[in-house]
Amino acid sequence: MGTKTIEQLLPDLEHLIKTKEVSVDDGRKEELIQEYMDEIEEALRGFLQETEREHKNYLRGSNIGQPARKLYYDINGDQKKEELSSKLLLTFLQGHVMEAVLLLLVELSGHTVEHKQEEVEVEGIKGHIDAVIDGVLIDVKTASPYSYQDKFVKGGILDGRDPFGYNMQNKLYAHAFNMDKWGWLAFNKASGETHLLLEETFINDAPEVIKNKKYLMKQDTPPSRCYPDKADGKSGNTILGSDCSYCRHKVNCWEGLRAFKYSNGVKYFTNVKKTPKVEELKIS
Repeated sequence: MGTKTIEQLLPDLEHLIKTKEVSVDDGRKEELIQEYMDEIEEALRGFLQETEREHKNYLRGSNIGQPARKLYYDINGDQKKEELSSKLLLTFLQGHVMEAVLLLLVELSGHTVEHKQEEVEVEGIKGHIDAVIDGVLIDVKTASPYSYQDKFVKGGILDGRDPFGYNMQNKLYAHAFNMDKWGWLAFNKASGETHLLLEETFINDAPEVIKNKKYLMKQDTPPSRCYPDKADGKSGNTILGSDCSYCRHKVNCWEGLRAFKYSNGVKYFTNVKKTPKVEELKIS
């Protein structure tokens, strides 16, 4: 059997899932199943032991690409920040479990998986990669239907629609491995679809971004806001966009913020000229 390439990955995964025909011998199959079962067990035990990960208030590979002001509050503290919800914590666990499941299927389909969770370092910032598949650095992501389509299928991550900094995270890892090609294996947790998004470039600005973020984190005042507020129709009111609405630091970031409960969710108002005719929620 010849060496497989990353471009064959999705068809091979689909074939394996449909037919259950693995591309390794029975002995290797059992080894892989046990290996990834151990990883799932480790994720479950970690989930049951962890609290809120407050010990991770430092720059690392997984957060270096996030907007500077949000990162400033993460690093330097924010007494008004929201607690992580139970839904979000469960989503983190789901991501760890699905990463193990997908990488198991990748190996069973005959593709090469190397350097799993290997630690790398660039400009003093450390991180742990998911894996190198067929020689390409790959990050495995479990995504909502909207995120799956917008960030991965439509390539929003590569066009700047990347509030979690996934692209810079991979750039840092790729720089550490001296690679000019990286990507994401994305899983739609609602539909079960998978998508492979690859980026190939000779431009990698990870070291410069890291140096700038280090400088900003040491300042006495936070950087400018990550995103502007926006008009709420023709009412004269202004509200937060979706990225700010989901941020844990919005109360500290936007002084005088008010929240109103609509049938389709909560809107956060930065300025109210016409009071909405819905319930106002108390926010700290």
